[in-house]
Amino acid sequence: PTTEAIKEVSFGLLRERLEHSLTSLEKLDIPGDMLRQQALITPSCGTGSLDTKDALKVFSLLKELRNSYVEG
Repeated sequence: PTTEAIKEVSFGLLRERLEHSLTSLEKLDIPGDMLRQQALITPSCGTGSLDTKDALKVFSLLKELRNSYVEG
C-alpha cells in the first residue's frame, strides 16, 4: 500500500496477502514453486509521492518480503 494504510501494514500481513494470491493462482494449475521463484514484487503506484519515512517503510517491507522467498 502507498497511502496512509502503509502505517498499518506489517511484514506478516503483507506476506499473508501475497501467499493468498499465490494460492489462488495455484488453484488455476500454475505451479507454486514457479510463482515463488519468478515473481516480481513491486510497490504500488504512488510510492514516489509518499513522505520519506513512509516510502522507506514500503521499500523495507518489499525487501524483507523478497528475502523471505529467496532465503527460504
